[in-house]
Amino acid sequence: MSGINRPIVLDSTQVAKHLPDTSQMQRLLRKGRAAHVFNDEATMNRVANAIIESGEFTETIRGYDRYGMLFAEPIGYRISPDGSRIAIMAKLKSMIKTNTMLSPELDPVKDNWQFSEVWIEPTLSPPYLLLLLGASDGRCHVYDPAEGYRLIFESDNYDEAQFWLLEDEYEPLEGRLKASELT
Repeated sequence: MSGINRPIVLDSTQVAKHLPDTSQMQRLLRKGRAAHVFNDEATMNRVANAIIESGEFTETIRGYDRYGMLFAEPIGYRISPDGSRIAIMAKLKSMIKTNTMLSPELDPVKDNWQFSEVWIEPTLSPPYLLLLLGASDGRCHVYDPAEGYRLIFESDNYDEAQFWLLEDEYEPLEGRLKASELT
């Protein structure tokens, strides 16, 4: 199915960090993170309307349906903390929260984790939290406490997990809890 067949609106708490030269966008860069911005607010609204009308479902992440589409011309850019820019030709849009069920599959990290970190999406109110567990074999798993600790991402190493969280605009809370400190 093409398009989104339910009423939606842009999340006003997320708009400013996706517009050029806003304080929220600058905050991401100061923290050493990339910002994904539209050319301007008119482009953002045009892209949102195009996705609502013709976007394709791509995936569900953290309980949100995502839709996207490819555009013929750049709709914005990814700006790195060093100022370099890469044009964006496609856009994903997170939409309505969906019901998800926990998997009955056993979790390989359950009794085999070495450390945990809490990551936060600070631009939301209240902030959204995710939990990263690092296993003794080096693999990392990201869980969503709001979804009953559902596994939402796994990687072969910490760098991959960290990159995934940073690209999705999460920030680590200071500190790390080691399993060895609990015994």
